[in-house]
Amino acid sequence: MGSAGWIVLMPCLYADDWPQWQGPDRNAMSKETGLLKEWPKEGLPLAWKTAGLGGGYSGPSIAAGRIFGMSHRGDEEVVWALSEKDGKELWASPLGPAGVQGPPQGKEGPGCTPTADGERLYVLGVRGDLASLQVEDGKVLWRYDAPANRMGINCSTPIHRDGFVFAASAYGAGGGLPTGDSTCATRTCYFAMTSGPSDAGGCSCGFSWSSPRR
Repeated sequence: MGSAGWIVLMPCLYADDWPQWQGPDRNAMSKETGLLKEWPKEGLPLAWKTAGLGGGYSGPSIAAGRIFGMSHRGDEEVVWALSEKDGKELWASPLGPAGVQGPPQGKEGPGCTPTADGERLYVLGVRGDLASLQVEDGKVLWRYDAPANRMGINCSTPIHRDGFVFAASAYGAGGGLPTGDSTCATRTCYFAMTSGPSDAGGCSCGFSWSSPRR
């Protein structure tokens, strides 16, 4: 996704949900059956397309008839939802000022693929802010805005399990693991430093490039 946003191609028949990075089980494997064994010479029919979603590297997640993504729009970082049926934008919620990453990372926008889990969506912004939004209307339910540093998050995506949210953070200072209950109302979130400088040129990227799995 570049500064102009995505152009989305959809087949006529809907597939199973793809609610997080690399699919339902985070193994990049689809459970679909009866797939085409050969691509049609003329390609698949175009169901709809959309543009102007903003800049970034976020992959889409799909759940309950909606497509979710993140991007920068002007000076804001936003999370948005489209209708899977026709590509129309259902809502767009700003998270805060757009974070800018220095070289060699790209500057277009966030790289987090939103995680959809039931009625909630979990995202991690470029500046390291972890947030939960309501799937229905994009309302921000809570946010954890105290990462280990503000050096930028490139591609980590959150995972939700057993009432906790896990996400790798702390780019440039080892891997951080923010966790908290499903509402974060009691502010029980915390960081556990889980890695330090590596042997690869002194880079202390740690888990900041990683997305956790169950």
